[in-house]
Amino acid sequence: MVRCTPEHVTPGRTGRNGRFSPSFPCGFSLMEVLVVIVILTVLLTIATTALQQAREQSRMVACSGHMKELGLALTLYTQSNERFPYGLVTLAGNPYPPPGGDVGNATKDWMGWWWFHLLDEEIGGVQDQKDNLLRCPARKVQDVELTENVLCGNYGINQAIAKSHRGDRSLGFVGDPLRPEDIPYLSRSLLLVDSGYSLISWRAVGSVEYAQFDNPLRSGAYYLPGLPSNRERVILPEHEHDAFGGRHPGRTVNVGFADGSLARSDAQSLQVEQQEQQDHGRFINRSPLWMPVGMPVAPGTD
Repeated sequence: MVRCTPEHVTPGRTGRNGRFSPSFPCGFSLMEVLVVIVILTVLLTIATTALQQAREQSRMVACSGHMKELGLALTLYTQSNERFPYGLVTLAGNPYPPPGGDVGNATKDWMGWWWFHLLDEEIGGVQDQKDNLLRCPARKVQDVELTENVLCGNYGINQAIAKSHRGDRSLGFVGDPLRPEDIPYLSRSLLLVDSGYSLISWRAVGSVEYAQFDNPLRSGAYYLPGLPSNRERVILPEHEHDAFGGRHPGRTVNVGFADGSLARSDAQSLQVEQQEQQDHGRFINRSPLWMPVGMPVAPGTD
C-alpha cells in the first residue's frame, strides 16, 4: 500500500479550491485489492470444505451409533425368540396394527409389521426416540413425501436371514427367519446395512439381470448407496443422489453382522459378481456375506 506523504507527490498541483492535490491516488492499488479477494476466496473455500467434511464425518459416526443400537436390539430379540425377526409380516399374517401404526405409503409399500416393529420392546423408549433411531442421520433421499417414510433411504435388513411372511417365493426370501445355528459364519454374514429400502439382499448388489424385488413399485429404491453399478439400473429420481453419490464419505456404508458386530465398508466391496461360465456361473461375494452357506436358492441362480 502506498502511503500519501509530501515526498511521494509531485509539487505544484492544486485543486480549484486552492488545496494541495497529489499527482496519483492514495490507498490500495487495483492489483492489491484483487490479490486480497483471491486469498479470501481460497480461505473461504478451504474453510467451507473442512466444515462440510466435518459434518459428513459427524453424520457417519451418528449413523454408526444408530446401527449399534439396532444391532443390540436384534441380538436381544434373537436370544429371546431363538431366531431372527421377520423382515415383514403383512396384515394378512398379523391383523393387529404395529406399534405406532402403519408406516410407508399405502399405495406403494406393503402394510404390516416390519422387522423394526418386532424390536419394539428391545429398542424401548418413547415412539419419537424409536422413529429417530430408524432414520439414518446421513440420508440423502430428496423428496418431501419420502422424508416421513421410514422405509426409504435409511437401513435395510438382509432378506436371506430375516425372511418375509409374503412375497415372490421364486426369489428365495419367503418363509421363517433363520436361527443363529442356521448360519455357520455369523461374523461374516451381513444382517443390517445402509440401504435404499427397509429390505435388501444380494439381488440389490448384483448385476442388473438379478436386480429383482418383490415389490416392483419400490424396485427403484432397492439398492446399496454408493455402489458404482447402480448407474446401470433404473433408480427412482429422488433416490439418485443417495444411490449414485453414496451416503457416507468415500462411498462407504455401515454394516451390521449377524453376530452383532459392526464395521464400515466400501460399498463396492459388498458387490456380488458372477464368475465366468467355466466356473459354473457361481457368484463372488454372495456366500457367506449375503447368503449363509448351504441355504437353498431359487433355480437358475447358482
